[in-house]
Amino acid sequence: MKKYLLSALVLLGFSVFAQQDIYLKVNHQLGSANFTYNQNATNNLSNSFNLQRLEYYLSQITLRYDGGQDTTLDVYILVDAGATTNILLGNFNINTLESISFGVGVQAPVNNDDPDLWPMTHPLAPKSPSMHWGWAAGYRFAAFEGMSGANMTTGWQIHALGNRNYQIQTIQTSGYTNGTNTTVELNADYTQALNNITVNGSLFNHGETGESATLLNNFNTSVFSAGTVGITKNKLKQFKVSPNPSSKEITIQFEDNQNGNELIVTSLNGQVVSREIITSGNQVSLSIESKGTYLANVYDQGKLIGSQRVIIK
Repeated sequence: MKKYLLSALVLLGFSVFAQQDIYLKVNHQLGSANFTYNQNATNNLSNSFNLQRLEYYLSQITLRYDGGQDTTLDVYILVDAGATTNILLGNFNINTLESISFGVGVQAPVNNDDPDLWPMTHPLAPKSPSMHWGWAAGYRFAAFEGMSGANMTTGWQIHALGNRNYQIQTIQTSGYTNGTNTTVELNADYTQALNNITVNGSLFNHGETGESATLLNNFNTSVFSAGTVGITKNKLKQFKVSPNPSSKEITIQFEDNQNGNELIVTSLNGQVVSREIITSGNQVSLSIESKGTYLANVYDQGKLIGSQRVIIK
């Protein structure tokens, strides 16, 4: 089975303070607005559309740091633009981050592997709706589905795939730091993915040519840009998880009232296992059924303000 970690590097001369958790956060947008499903938008051809499904893979993530050193992770992320994307990439010995590189889709030969070989919770395991086209063609790199027309009553689809369309792009960014955590923040404007594509009722392209190839090329040239960089003024809020490790039941205790904020618990590969708006003040009780390591993240109007690891044994 595939390794989860990275190419082996021997790093000398770093202080202990260089060891830090690195997160990848994607800000989902339609133009200047935060992304939501069924939200009307237009592309550069003035075609009106909305989106009812927007999923894509990120893979071959490479961090460049400290004067050109590279670490490539064997990590696959299935992004749903309608959900929060804030993934722990791992703990690294890094002083200064310089860039992040990644591909949209799944690289060969992994793209042509059997999805049933992966654990059920892995991003490359079978999904519903399906993200796999078949062994010959592999995975859907991106699945766009929505409505168009004056009254948004006409459906359209692009399911883009194909090894020929897989590319690596690089975004220059130092990320932003909270204490010993660094977040690599990317802005993703999905109106740019539909540049020069006529979005109307005749648009139905499942494959690796035509609009599908255009969409993936747009993903590699126009969708992503660097988000916040630098050192944040305020550290993430601290909160206590007990017991931790736990067999199932946990209690999260905050330092102050968190009513109205959102608590999202995810697996390390980004799968959401719990999501709720906090209404109980400074304490929340949760039950997590499956063994594993999780992240408990607290958001204030979509901004991450606190994060803790949770271990269920």
